[in-house]
Amino acid sequence: MTVEASRYEQIAYEFDEIWDEDWFPADDHQRVRTLATLIPSGIDSVLDVGCGNGLFLNHLGRHYASRFVRLVGVDRSAAAVRKVRAGTALASAGHLPFAACQFDLVTCMEVLEHLPSATIGSALSEIARVAKKSIIVSVPYDEDLAAAECECPACSTRFNPDYHVRSFQERTLRALFRDYSFDLATIEYLGGQIVRYDQAFRERVRQAFRPSSRRTPPSYAICPSCGFHDKSRLAEDLANRRRVKDTGGHREAAAPLGGSRLRSLVRSMLPTHTRYRWIAATYERA
Repeated sequence: MTVEASRYEQIAYEFDEIWDEDWFPADDHQRVRTLATLIPSGIDSVLDVGCGNGLFLNHLGRHYASRFVRLVGVDRSAAAVRKVRAGTALASAGHLPFAACQFDLVTCMEVLEHLPSATIGSALSEIARVAKKSIIVSVPYDEDLAAAECECPACSTRFNPDYHVRSFQERTLRALFRDYSFDLATIEYLGGQIVRYDQAFRERVRQAFRPSSRRTPPSYAICPSCGFHDKSRLAEDLANRRRVKDTGGHREAAAPLGGSRLRSLVRSMLPTHTRYRWIAATYERA
């Protein structure tokens, strides 16, 4: 990632809208609830690296307050840490302002996929340095980075709107802290969705005839090349997300069309598989 791209990414992380709790859909809240259950026993202090708006830490504070003596979040976004209802520090994952083994558990959730090769090594080293007992990491699972790309309408640059630069599989997580005196304890798959094989096939066909380069950037994305961004869409996007939340987390369904029962019956007979959005791993100090 270039210096200019990194600067635009940092600007994007200061949008207040993307740190509103309503910005995160129901499956993100379920992910947080599941990750909280992975915390081993005997943990008194937690540091969440790349804590964002405190979605995870705030959940721990609300539902597990008596269990922990100290909850701290660190993030490089000032707009994000203002939302955290716990101790905070403004810093990057590669330079954590804490002493060695200061926290029983260090968590790092949906962060590592953002880190380029030049910085991920220092982030892993820092996480392992400040973790006394355990580490929990979660990342998007087997993400297709090329399929997620969009195109800037101003300069035609193709880029990942979430600034993801790497994809993770189980084998990646198994080896993640091998050189830092931490052993893998568990692997968990999160956010399972039942997908028909014909859906996956049709998606591949759509990708072939509608390349990712034609996709319009989402409301929160800033072009890493020219800095183009339509900020006026952010407020509308947040309002739409709130409406979805108010309707129980589901968008309103369209009225059934003729023959829909037959189509539903046929689709119910087609083979399916489970696709997971995230993968999480816990590690214990060797």
